[in-house]
Amino acid sequence: MRVSYAKAKSDIVAKKDGSYRPREKNAYAAAPAPVPMETIAAPQRVAAPDATAPPSNILFAQNLPADCTAAALSMLFTVHVGFKEVRMIPGKPGIAFIEFDEETRASTAMHALNGFRLTPTDAMALTYAKR
Repeated sequence: MRVSYAKAKSDIVAKKDGSYRPREKNAYAAAPAPVPMETIAAPQRVAAPDATAPPSNILFAQNLPADCTAAALSMLFTVHVGFKEVRMIPGKPGIAFIEFDEETRASTAMHALNGFRLTPTDAMALTYAKR
């Protein structure tokens, strides 16, 4: 392991030992210019769970990135107790079914991960699967 040493004393150390002298401001250390509000993207809205769908032990995931795999979703959902499996839809990228052993555990996972951002632009939308 290599250790890199500083080329100059920090201001705090110099103030403690009495050798502090104010320095010029570095041009790169200046604060960035404020960003106009028009250029900031509005947060992506995630669909609320379907109120008409009754609770189910299977969750329906939408708005997944095209390169999302079953293994990636499995790693995300294995944290929740009762997780069984992830089933991707082969002909339709961006859609998956996540199965749990009980409805209550599926509900817990849905409330915890609904709106979870898999990429900066894609937020996962979870609803109960229709029976």
